[in-house]
Amino acid sequence: MKKRGRATVRLVLVLGAAVPLFAACAALRQGHPIFSQQEYERMLVGPIEADYVGQTNCLAACHVHDGLAAYLERSVHGQQLSQDRNLPLFDCETCHGAGSLAIENAAQDKACDTTQFVRLSELPAGARSLQCLKCHTAMSETALQGWAGGAHAAAGVSCPDCHKLHQGIEQKPSGKQIAETCFACHADVEAETAYFSRHPIREGKLTCVTCHEPHGSASDAMLVTTDAETLCFKCHAAQAAPALFEHGGGTNGCTTCHRPHGSPFRDLLTLQDPFLCLQCHAGHASPQDGTARKAAFFTRCTTCHSQIHGTDIQSTLPGSAFLK
Repeated sequence: MKKRGRATVRLVLVLGAAVPLFAACAALRQGHPIFSQQEYERMLVGPIEADYVGQTNCLAACHVHDGLAAYLERSVHGQQLSQDRNLPLFDCETCHGAGSLAIENAAQDKACDTTQFVRLSELPAGARSLQCLKCHTAMSETALQGWAGGAHAAAGVSCPDCHKLHQGIEQKPSGKQIAETCFACHADVEAETAYFSRHPIREGKLTCVTCHEPHGSASDAMLVTTDAETLCFKCHAAQAAPALFEHGGGTNGCTTCHRPHGSPFRDLLTLQDPFLCLQCHAGHASPQDGTARKAAFFTRCTTCHSQIHGTDIQSTLPGSAFLK
């Protein structure tokens, strides 16, 4: 009876702790509902009583957006024309919906009623992304094959959050803009790139998309390759050279010893040597005054063991591995 009573108490405590968690999950689903694609498509239709009037007629009635239209016409989207009719395949109404109701009263010296367009900023992230995915399908663009199950889509990130089509002719963010866009959410990574030992992201020699696929990937951290080692070896080919005697860290992964974004220690190490080496290797026996003692602290191990990524030289004495 005592055991049964204790089990009952434990069950009550577990359920009691789980109730707030379940409530939090329910609130999360309620605040960010996930609809079917068909429901998202309905959101993108806009007022069904409106008609498409063409971009020229829209701008003739309201010139407020002339500058944005000029950006569009000179962009990659605006340059796409129909082969049979030589007409634009992409215009303002492609994304914003039919514009007849919006300009209905504009001829009477009234402003364009933008509430009659599709209110993209008020739509769920899935619907905003679907506006782009109507044309940019996974069948036509390999990078989008992992979007539906990717971390960004699951986190409620949409295409317009990163791609600002109204800011100029260039429809993709530049190298500097990529870092700024990513750092807006990944503040911890931005902090790591401020260390003196870092990958040259701030200098513009690398960007976040050099290593990561923002549209989704089957790899951890959305890497562009199947594993981190293959990605590292694309630039650090010398460390990828086969060796007769490999370092265990090389087979376990580069991130065993190195931090990919930046580190307060040299060479992007996770910890300064010798303390990094001492995580796996015991210290040397140090002769002192004719006796052998275990030294508590050492100088840099790489002063002698410089070939830490692998070597073809066989060690002949204890502790002589990976010498130059």
